[in-house]
Amino acid sequence: MRSIMRSIIAAQGFILVAMATSSAADCNPKDFTFADVEKSNISDTVKIMSYSFLEKSRQEASGKDASASAYYEAPIGLSYSESKSLAEKTLEENKFNFDRSTVKAYVRTALSKVGASMYSDCLAAQTIHAEVNSAAYRAPAFFLDIQWTPKTVGVGAGDFSIRVINGTVEGEKHLKGSFKSQEQKQFEVSRDPDRETQISIAIDGQTYPTLEIPPVLKPVKFQFLQLQGKASVPRDAAGNVCKDFAFLVSENGSAGGPDSKSCTLCAARPTNGVLLPSTAAFQGPPESKYVHSKVTSAGDLEVCGQFYTIGPGKGGGRAEVPKGSTFSVWAAIPE
Repeated sequence: MRSIMRSIIAAQGFILVAMATSSAADCNPKDFTFADVEKSNISDTVKIMSYSFLEKSRQEASGKDASASAYYEAPIGLSYSESKSLAEKTLEENKFNFDRSTVKAYVRTALSKVGASMYSDCLAAQTIHAEVNSAAYRAPAFFLDIQWTPKTVGVGAGDFSIRVINGTVEGEKHLKGSFKSQEQKQFEVSRDPDRETQISIAIDGQTYPTLEIPPVLKPVKFQFLQLQGKASVPRDAAGNVCKDFAFLVSENGSAGGPDSKSCTLCAARPTNGVLLPSTAAFQGPPESKYVHSKVTSAGDLEVCGQFYTIGPGKGGGRAEVPKGSTFSVWAAIPE
């Protein structure tokens, strides 16, 4: 699954750029969107987190998310809302219970290389650059690259300070030293992969917003099952059968009579599972003037579909949902 995800989001090289000054108000990042997430080279962890709370437009939400289908190795297409549900389930299985602001901080940190435009109002964006290798999101050690390019003429060197919470930089919790103008340095950071890591950087009086790296997300494998809908109150009458399939007949002179009939079949959410309403499907007759099918509910707990006839059929003839007509929906269950 990891190799599939890497091929989808090209999680290679550096994925983190943060830019700031001592004035936090000048370095507020811009909002980001699903489009930013899709085009960025971010980690599995952060992509899952971004899906857990980002909202798509009405038009986008109606489509399918091919990258998520591949990542979860789903045999069916997933909608964006279903990708979000599986992301939330993945975080839940990892016992990650971060509030919205924390998740946004993680995602913004990882997305900052989407472009300096995310920090376009930050004065230090033209002078200070820091990049964290993508290994930070999956390994206990990674490299932090920092370059200082002051614009003030005549500045030769400046003092720097790097502090790490839940980790060390070059073996120290708090590292101090000096940067020359235009110089780039690489530092080794070690971290506890089961805890959040925070990195604070200051150079010559300018301070980065804290870089926030989440705990390493353990992959969750999902089993995908196709559930068959069932009637809540089964019946087996002549021309009016509704059990785990439907058989409806509306016809003058038939045993079932000419009245309109309906059969609602529902699939409940499996224990610890996630229903995927966009996969709801009817295995029955095509739509016509006298025979219809429709999804009647698509919630988190239950998805239901209904077959119905409008009787009697044309000219008093037969309107029929043939015996064996079924309704199904897929669900995902963590293994």
